[in-house]
Amino acid sequence: TMVRVYADGRLVPVMLERPPEPADSGREWILKLRPGLVDQAGATITATDVVASWQRLLSSRGDSPHWWLLAVIEGATDFHAGRAVKVRGLEVVNRLQLRVRLRVALPEFPQVLAAVPLAPLSTRFRTSGKPGPLPGSGPFLLQTVLPGQDQVKLAPFPRHCLGRPLLDLLEWKAYEIEGTARLDMKLLADM
Repeated sequence: TMVRVYADGRLVPVMLERPPEPADSGREWILKLRPGLVDQAGATITATDVVASWQRLLSSRGDSPHWWLLAVIEGATDFHAGRAVKVRGLEVVNRLQLRVRLRVALPEFPQVLAAVPLAPLSTRFRTSGKPGPLPGSGPFLLQTVLPGQDQVKLAPFPRHCLGRPLLDLLEWKAYEIEGTARLDMKLLADM
């Protein structure tokens, strides 16, 4: 995500170089991306990609249940309703910087940036027409999906902006029989 919010309320930049900077009494925010950000396909992530990702999220054609996260941005509701071709409050300043203008002052806007649906993807990858699932920008790559077994395996993404995650494998498995998960955990712990 763009930032991480800890339980004590601390805000730490993740994809941003520094915490978001407010202007105009909290109605305007400057977001400066870290240089060298890449998604899991190796495509560079820029301010243009953030705007495109957020407009995709807001699009009425996208039908995302998370569009409301950005509804406070100037022009976002018009864009979502199909009354505008772009979101008025999103402006690319340069390759790594964007300005976000809100309808009302919202001092908590940086915390909104911690929401997973707001994590951007490179526009180049989304328009390349490559088959398969879209890569993310998070710390783990989709390694294996076993639909018949309801199992997903994730591998570390070594080029993540915060560095390689400490886990070598993350596995999710669905259990239908009560107690099976407990037995599996016990077997793993005994190994």
